[in-house]
Amino acid sequence: MRYSSAGRFLVIANPQVKTKKLLYILNDSAASALISESTLQRAFMPALSAVTALKVVLCSGELKGGIESSLPLLSFNNIISQPADLSVLEEQAPISLDLAALIYTSGSTGEPKGVMQSHQSMVFAMQSIAEYLRLTENERILCVLPLAFDYGLYQLLMTVYMGATLILERSFAYPARIFQQMDEHKITVFPAVPTMFSITNEAHGRSPLSFPHITRVTNTAAALPADFIPVMRDIFPNALIYKMYGLTECKRASYLEPELIDKKPNSVGKAIPGTEMFLLSPQGKILEQGQKRRRRAAYSRPACNDGLLE
Repeated sequence: MRYSSAGRFLVIANPQVKTKKLLYILNDSAASALISESTLQRAFMPALSAVTALKVVLCSGELKGGIESSLPLLSFNNIISQPADLSVLEEQAPISLDLAALIYTSGSTGEPKGVMQSHQSMVFAMQSIAEYLRLTENERILCVLPLAFDYGLYQLLMTVYMGATLILERSFAYPARIFQQMDEHKITVFPAVPTMFSITNEAHGRSPLSFPHITRVTNTAAALPADFIPVMRDIFPNALIYKMYGLTECKRASYLEPELIDKKPNSVGKAIPGTEMFLLSPQGKILEQGQKRRRRAAYSRPACNDGLLE
């Protein structure tokens, strides 16, 4: 796989990443440039002495303390204020299969693994998700998810693609602030994970919440418990609730139409637009629609079935 324009690709690290993990990602991806900010220097500065391919560090803000590094430390603000030389882009125009990004897994079961994303796959996923979520340029999306997590990253990509509005928050650590933002910015789309909905539901039990301007609520990363739904309907009375499922760091693979959330509460839904899906038996045979499978059967993956998968 070739690289993207100018022979580069993108790797996003969570701002909360520790030095050891950051060093692993820098070396595993053979990163040649690190873009960061001065508030994170305690995490990235110790890694600079052990990097293998890094050539330069671009940092916004002012670095503090005695800085010792064999690598050039450049001011990001100064760099972006200079006229850009785009001639290299003309020489290496990207093709759809070029590598656009590496999205690293959390590393909960071992070392983080970088999932290769081409321009084609990222553009396709962005458009497919925006289609089935029925998004428009009028959306105001609140993202409290890390941009290093594909779920968070695609909120940014879809917003740019549609010309909509994105409101970024660092985290869901202070729910009261998030609830305030929902009202202040008249949020229309709220993507979250079950833990966030659990906290929101509990807060609603203590002091009733209502966000009638939100028209879409989405969930992925883990299954959304069916007993969350009634409370969520009180909190988001005008929202379509989407249950979505996917493969590690590879976007959503299936979704349940919100109109079917009561009728099929345990279904993973159907393949996202533009893809197919099937189930495999333990022997690797494609199962017909309605055919039972044992619990140990292979996980569903993009390929061939328009029906709902239980």
